[in-house]
Amino acid sequence: MKILGPFPSIEDPDVFFFMRGFPDLASREPMKAKFYEGELWKRELEKLLMPLLEKYEAVLVEDPCGLIHWSDSRSGTHYVQTTIG
Repeated sequence: MKILGPFPSIEDPDVFFFMRGFPDLASREPMKAKFYEGELWKRELEKLLMPLLEKYEAVLVEDPCGLIHWSDSRSGTHYVQTTIG
């Protein structure tokens, strides 16, 4: 799972978002589980980031043209989940 961000909203200074990228839809859930059950999230990031979230919303989009380039991505369709906080 590749993560880009945070990106601040230009309309609301209290809103930011992250983009999480996956090589295909089938790998999305296993990759998320590996990250959110991992040591980095559990020991460091969760306690720092979760108190900052007032609202969580996720949007799943497809990138069939490969417009979003991840440094080591495979060719083909990619899926991006945008998280708004």
